Amino acid sequence: MEHRFCVAPMLGATDRHFRYFIRHLTKRAVLYTELVNIRAITSGKYTSFANFDDLGSPVALQLAGCEPDLFAESAVLGEKWGFDEINVNLGCPSPRGVDGGFGARLMLEPELMARCVKAMCARVSCPVTVKCRLGVGNDYPLTRFIDFVGLLHEAGCNTFIIHARGGNIEWMNTKQNRSLLELRYDDVYKVKELFPQLEIVINGNIATMEQCQEHLKRVDGVMMGRVAYHNPYVLADVDRVIYGDERFTPPTRREFLEAILPYIAREMDKGVYLSHFTRHLLGVYHGCRRSRAWKQYLTENVADKKAGLEVLRRGIELAEQDYS
Repeated sequence: MEHRFCVAPMLGATDRHFRYFIRHLTKRAVLYTELVNIRAITSGKYTSFANFDDLGSPVALQLAGCEPDLFAESAVLGEKWGFDEINVNLGCPSPRGVDGGFGARLMLEPELMARCVKAMCARVSCPVTVKCRLGVGNDYPLTRFIDFVGLLHEAGCNTFIIHARGGNIEWMNTKQNRSLLELRYDDVYKVKELFPQLEIVINGNIATMEQCQEHLKRVDGVMMGRVAYHNPYVLADVDRVIYGDERFTPPTRREFLEAILPYIAREMDKGVYLSHFTRHLLGVYHGCRRSRAWKQYLTENVADKKAGLEVLRRGIELAEQDYS
């Protein structure tokens, strides 16, 4: 399984609707679920994943937790449900994650995480991967991170998605961890040099296809996060630019939106409100002259729970006036 381009897991963003939409823009990118706690899965709360409606592979299930047996049980279920990869979240620096005993703080317990990875690898045939930071706290030099990677590799992990920052779990919130800490791309490149046999994917403030291409000269893959959510049409160039697939003709914005209307109609027939879909689509016209009109019209008209597809169709007509 190749991780040349990935769309990052994002809480409140990369749900099944968003993933379904994005698959119309790129057939090749690896998509990730939102972070899911292993206790929620083993308790039966997420059985809806058994019928997840993604348009196509590859799709990875991201798990968080700290108990090896529950990780293994969750991984088995994830593989049974059809996910192509099980990913372990070791990068979330949120206070909730710290208090809950998962996420970035577990980088301070590499032996425990090695047991978790080993337990999963013993139970599933799909890849078990890790998403992490370059360290946590002030006492986490690159040498310590290299030892961390080596230990988890011995446990069975061959793909590491590395956010090119350290993490502060003592007084910084998630936004501060994302904006105040320096990016250390060179350290990620160094990890790849030291572990040429591993697949190293870089993450952190990657916003354009040009930046992706530069990183791919030094590592195996790139992961794009918030830009892919707030400007999803940037992903229309992934298959051609990143994978060199000249056969894939990306849809126009209008073609993209019209292609997903039948899916939205089916889900609304099941009782899902229009606003659950339009929140993922506000950035489709990012950078276009009528982007503001598109966002404003949708925002003002989807609040009514009776709002139907006519709202989305009217929004498309407003946004497309410059192109007709």
